[in-house]
Amino acid sequence: MKKLLEFGILASNARKGADKIIGDTTEAALIQIALDNNINQQDLDNLYPRVLEVPFSSDRKMMSVVTGFDNQIQVVSKGATEAILEKCSQIEKNGQIIRLTQTEKEEILKANENMAKEALRVLAFAYKKSAHSGGEKNTITPPEWSQDEIENDLVFLGLQGMKDPPREDIKEAILVCQKQAGIRVVMITGDHLLTAQAIANEIGITGDSISGVDLDKLTDEEFKDQVDKINVYARVNPEHKIRIIKALKLLNHQVAMTGDGVNDAPALKAADIGIAMGITGTDVSKESSDIILLDDKFNTIVDAVREGRTIYENIRKFVNYLLSSNMMEVLVIFIAVILGWPLPLLPIHLLWINLVTDGLPAIALGVDPGRKDIMNSKPATFREEIVNGKFIKTMILISSMLTVAILGIFGFSKENLIHAQTLVFTAVVLYELIRIIAIRSEYHLPIFSNKFLWLAMTVSLGLQLLVLYLPISFSGTTLQNLFKVQPLGLLDWAVLLGVGLILLLVMKTLTLTYKTKLS
Repeated sequence: MKKLLEFGILASNARKGADKIIGDTTEAALIQIALDNNINQQDLDNLYPRVLEVPFSSDRKMMSVVTGFDNQIQVVSKGATEAILEKCSQIEKNGQIIRLTQTEKEEILKANENMAKEALRVLAFAYKKSAHSGGEKNTITPPEWSQDEIENDLVFLGLQGMKDPPREDIKEAILVCQKQAGIRVVMITGDHLLTAQAIANEIGITGDSISGVDLDKLTDEEFKDQVDKINVYARVNPEHKIRIIKALKLLNHQVAMTGDGVNDAPALKAADIGIAMGITGTDVSKESSDIILLDDKFNTIVDAVREGRTIYENIRKFVNYLLSSNMMEVLVIFIAVILGWPLPLLPIHLLWINLVTDGLPAIALGVDPGRKDIMNSKPATFREEIVNGKFIKTMILISSMLTVAILGIFGFSKENLIHAQTLVFTAVVLYELIRIIAIRSEYHLPIFSNKFLWLAMTVSLGLQLLVLYLPISFSGTTLQNLFKVQPLGLLDWAVLLGVGLILLLVMKTLTLTYKTKLS
């Protein structure tokens, strides 16, 4: 047991720092269990100086170090149990090294499976020793061995199992993705299949599972038929990840892939969205990704989806508001000219509306809070147009309705042209603000949930009232003279507000009738 713990230190690159262990979390666990059993890392490093390392490879699923001691060379290997056993011809039992039989291999694999079923990440350890052929005593030079020579004819020593418990809130985040947001979560890991299945059950990932070995047995067509059912992949290599992404894309899935290692770079590049780990990620994975996750938390991805959907909906609100409002202004002028009527709006009115009245509320729409049920929406496709056919149809209907209402007001009062133009000028400002309320109601947002919007609407309406009623003269000219308007009476306001209320009710009805809810 002591030798097993010592080899956990020798075959690790993690190091004990001043207040914590620095390095890979799996190797840090190996260091910690050894320290807990009073094994000193520094003493071991001094006693067994490292002279060579064969790094971990996802293809080999193991790593090895060569250390020296006196006039001996010692190889220590750690990795997946199946991979280590393939390299072993002997086993150490009760201090004796004997031949490794098939029965003992099956016993080891059974023990590995039992540990994996408990959601433990299992590492196997093996070693070998060889007389050193050159150099002075206590001066060890690297052996002239190939990699195959280093990692063959090993002595199996034992297994270490560790648990990397899921974060407490991960299950809830996955539930939100799968049950609400229409996002399928697939787990891809280098762990044993039974370990992967146990962890998947803990965090709520259901569906079929497959190992990399079994995946290699499937043709591309067979895998394509099964990929929608498989949610857990174990003992995979980088080529498997690329294959998984390609199969999902062939079925028109939008794929986001997370990764942190150098070997993950091709998969991160191949995915529609590559997400690298900011803390544990390598520089290569970060360069290959589209997004870097600064805290390495899955929950942050879910939060980003929620925020992204809110931004997307706010863009649609913004575009909907400005296009429908400006289309209404154009139609009012265009139809009035065709009918041979005087202009309902003067150029200075349009300039004022577009610079002051349209601008502030439109900007405030950009900070609208997200709907409480926004994660219940289906994901939008990457190529989905913001202004689609249904959007345009609804916009034309509502713009036409507003145009008819405003032209009706102008037609009944055009005998007094200045009064009629004032009514239209104020009606456009008022009804565009009502249009904002109608647009937000499509998303079932609380009416007072955006204080910036209400401030912007109040400022816009307040500025309009100043134009109508401020009697102060500027250089001999009042605002009323500058804008060619006159004060409106209570009856005028009653007409404008009454028509506005009817328009609001009709807009809400049209929204329901043509099912323009964007979620």
